[in-house]
Amino acid sequence: HTFSIGFWMNVDLNVALRLYYSGTGSARVTEFAIEETPYAANISLFQTALMLIVLNIAIWVVIRERKGKISVQSKYVFAALAATSILASYPLFSGYAMNGHDFYFHLTRIQGIRDGLLSGQFPVRITPTFYNGYGYANPIFYGEILLYIPALLMLIGIPLTTCYNIFAILINVLTCFGCYYCFKRMFHNPAIAAAGAFLYTLSPYRLMDIYLRAAVGEYSAMLFLPPISVRAVCKKRST
Repeated sequence: HTFSIGFWMNVDLNVALRLYYSGTGSARVTEFAIEETPYAANISLFQTALMLIVLNIAIWVVIRERKGKISVQSKYVFAALAATSILASYPLFSGYAMNGHDFYFHLTRIQGIRDGLLSGQFPVRITPTFYNGYGYANPIFYGEILLYIPALLMLIGIPLTTCYNIFAILINVLTCFGCYYCFKRMFHNPAIAAAGAFLYTLSPYRLMDIYLRAAVGEYSAMLFLPPISVRAVCKKRST
């Protein structure tokens, strides 16, 4: 009987409410209200905190570089990994989310976790967003630990599709740098490790999972394949 939606207004605009009804019987709007939310202030605070963290990291890197603790090779490797991460995430910087096969399902999962947290659940077992408020035990059948990241961003006030894009970018970055660490342990060669990270992060099947299939569970699981592989290799060498 009720419905709410969030939207942004940065300038003075005329707001119109339109109801398109194609069901049986009659529909009537008895009341509507426009209320200010604290989301804009929350996002501003989050952005400021994030900028301060990045600034502190940059200062720490500059201090270490001046002390000669960062080699030229490390700089080249970092630049290569950063370029690989940006290249893999380039479509996600377009300002909108790309629709994939399972896209809306995973958006509903993120929204459901956020609503479950607001309802007092932790961990969320029944997502109240599914099926018009009847709920669904989706977290019992799917592992959703990583999806708490975009759900927490939604709690701050960031739009749902932006949260999804941030999550996918984060997965790309962690996959790239994680691959480099694992391949370096396997081959003990930074150049080979960087090349392996490039090939794995930009592999066609993985990119298809992100941009065509929107298979969040599958491309998130690919984040953990290199650590599992290097553990198996190291264990085999030790025996």
